[in-house]
Amino acid sequence: MKCENCNADLAPEAKRCEFCGSHIHPAQPPGPSTHTPSRQELFAQIKSSAEFKTAVLGQMLDSPTAPTGMYLRAIYSFIFCCVTGLITVMLARNAEPSGIVPLVMFAVGLFFLIKSVAAIKTYASASAVPTPAIVAAKRSETEGKNGDASHYFATFEYESGERDELPIYDRQLFGQLADDDAGVLLRRGPIAVGFRRVAV
Repeated sequence: MKCENCNADLAPEAKRCEFCGSHIHPAQPPGPSTHTPSRQELFAQIKSSAEFKTAVLGQMLDSPTAPTGMYLRAIYSFIFCCVTGLITVMLARNAEPSGIVPLVMFAVGLFFLIKSVAAIKTYASASAVPTPAIVAAKRSETEGKNGDASHYFATFEYESGERDELPIYDRQLFGQLADDDAGVLLRRGPIAVGFRRVAV
């Protein structure tokens, strides 16, 4: 250690310079690091993490059945088609001109039914894929008079810079996500089925 005034060599525990008498100010310990990892460093840490390596080996890629919400949507669409189809037939028998309204509603219901069945088939045939990602945003939508039907979505950003908004049927998973979380996204087809957060 050196004296700040005369530059003389001093003992590490000295409180006053024995040559010039100046007070010695102890060196302050370095503060916490404020380094913010770059985007490249961030994804490199994700890919080198134990969570990602485990996912690549398939040790945490379960194969769950299609979420209950997907089946419920298909069932609701089927019931809707049955009701509107029955009304259309009844009005057609009575030659009611208003029969066009339930017919249009039947067509809309059939569209959503086909879409729901296709989503279930896609989910069942797809394998869970681990992907390094960052949570860019998340949102929810509510339906029904009392807002009792909720749909959850999250936007994930990939290493390439591309972003995808994926539906999430697991409410608990949605609640665990936070903006700027970095980790391993598990997606099955167009659906997010898991996310393993990585400490960076």
